[in-house]
Amino acid sequence: MVDQFTVSELAELVAPVVSGSGVRSEDDIDLIIRRIRSWTLSGALKTVGDPHIWSGRHRRYGKVSIYVAAVLNVLAENDQSIATLLSVSQLIRAVADDPPIIVGEPLRAWQIALAGEKLVYLATSAIGPNPAVPMSGSRHAQFIVAEDNLAAHLGGLLGGVFVNLTATLGSIKPI
Repeated sequence: MVDQFTVSELAELVAPVVSGSGVRSEDDIDLIIRRIRSWTLSGALKTVGDPHIWSGRHRRYGKVSIYVAAVLNVLAENDQSIATLLSVSQLIRAVADDPPIIVGEPLRAWQIALAGEKLVYLATSAIGPNPAVPMSGSRHAQFIVAEDNLAAHLGGLLGGVFVNLTATLGSIKPI
């Protein structure tokens, strides 16, 4: 199994997430390549090694970057801010890295979504959470398992987007 990917390979893997129909067009892939480069420069997407390599050398991305890029694409399609993208990226890396940095509820929700066992949503907030609402995540992002009380979470998330994390991860092209 390949464990490192170029910008183009990464774009090919996550392209079905953008097009929605599962059909990858060259325009989709070109757009994703531009986004991946931008997210790398902003720090939302991490490379293996130095991201500022010289001509003739390709940036390489690890497996966790596939998950991050897939979710960031959905958020970018919904006009989420770079601050939100950075927060989501940080949350996903914290649960998807081996070993995970965050354990407990966020890790459990991530594992459920990755396995496709239940619907898990990634909720983002442009304003930040209500301190009275328990969270499984960071300031701008949290995971919500569908069996949870969604109404309790909605009160704490203003100006954000819900992403079906289970479907987004499930639509990534197999490696």
